Amino acid sequence: GKKAVDKYIEDNEFELLILGHNDSLPLILNELDDFMTKGSKVTVACDSLPENADTACSGYSNLDMSWIEKNIYERRVLEEILKKDVRNILLLSDGDDEGKDADSRSLLLLLQIRAIAAAKGIEFNITSEMDSVDNQNLLRVANVNDFVVGSKITNLMLTQISENRELTSFFTTLLTADGSELY
Repeated sequence: GKKAVDKYIEDNEFELLILGHNDSLPLILNELDDFMTKGSKVTVACDSLPENADTACSGYSNLDMSWIEKNIYERRVLEEILKKDVRNILLLSDGDDEGKDADSRSLLLLLQIRAIAAAKGIEFNITSEMDSVDNQNLLRVANVNDFVVGSKITNLMLTQISENRELTSFFTTLLTADGSELY
């Protein structure tokens, strides 16, 4: 039950590596802070730190934040970052790129991470942000079995809410920290 899951989380420190950043990063960090146990480690690695990097590292009650400013698209740099005991990775589309360019960079990172994982014999849990449905399908064809999040999911939810406003409370309950949970 819930007590067993909470005990497991307490006994096993959670570490998340976020590769890249965009405007959704503060929202993601706020949600993570609501869900994670105290002392959960989040490292954000990106080519250039955002202007608000100092403030983005503070104010969380459960997250220990840190930043790495390096070219994450270089294989050597990725291998260095992945040496740590991180098994959970979130790939964010680069906020400066649009559409296919951002997806191409995410695909490049995914393929490099998979190559590093195969060479080292380790597994990663990867959540990747993709904008184009075509690129999501390409990942499936390439046998990359990582969970992919795209704007299509958000658009489908907004469409449902616009057609039936009563669904707003359902999605709010389902998608917030205080809402329903599955174990």
